[in-house]
Amino acid sequence: GRWTDEEKNTLEHIKTNFKDEISEISAMVVTGCENLDDDERKEWIENLESFQPEIYSFMKKGIHCVGFPNTSTMSQKKREVYQDDIERDQEALRQLVYSSDKNKLSEE
Repeated sequence: GRWTDEEKNTLEHIKTNFKDEISEISAMVVTGCENLDDDERKEWIENLESFQPEIYSFMKKGIHCVGFPNTSTMSQKKREVYQDDIERDQEALRQLVYSSDKNKLSEE
């Protein structure tokens, strides 16, 4: 993927101004990955680690590739094909939020 200037500037601002406060509970969620299989998602994350090591290391809760295709226009058969992946990605995000919230709550 390509980073827009706005995305680069936003991440730089966050890293510069909030690193000590949020790095431990930060995660990057990459959307639009519904057409990538597990190996391709892993490769995307490995590429980020290689080309953006500061961003990779800042996200202490990890980098997560997810995909939520618009199933409203799909046939029933095609929706069924995507359903397991959608549920897996939903659960991964649910667990990510839970673990980040739990971490933050335990520090208060």
